[in-house]
Amino acid sequence: MTTTTQKKKLSKGTWALIFILIAALITVVVLAAVGYISLQFIADGINGFMTFGSAGWMEGTIVLVLPFLGGILLFYIVKTYFIGNTVKGVNTGSGMGYNPQPTAPSATQKDTETVIS
Repeated sequence: MTTTTQKKKLSKGTWALIFILIAALITVVVLAAVGYISLQFIADGINGFMTFGSAGWMEGTIVLVLPFLGGILLFYIVKTYFIGNTVKGVNTGSGMGYNPQPTAPSATQKDTETVIS
């Protein structure tokens, strides 16, 4: 049995952008940890988003659905570009596994019946 993985290729520029974003994220976390910058605006934004969600049933639904849709989109991107789609199949090459070839029945005898199953 063979396994084939298909995924879309990312350009070198896209990989460079990904590494730059990871380095920037690590830099921001380290600078916040040592107290050089404040990330209070992120906490205020999350608090405001949750307060918006408590205003009514429609806003609460939006607060529930938006992160869910964002997770679906993130999973699609990771699955398509990084993990790939795996297809398992039988190798039809010579010498690999059991691969019988169909055969025609031999000449029939008188008063006999041929059944191919």
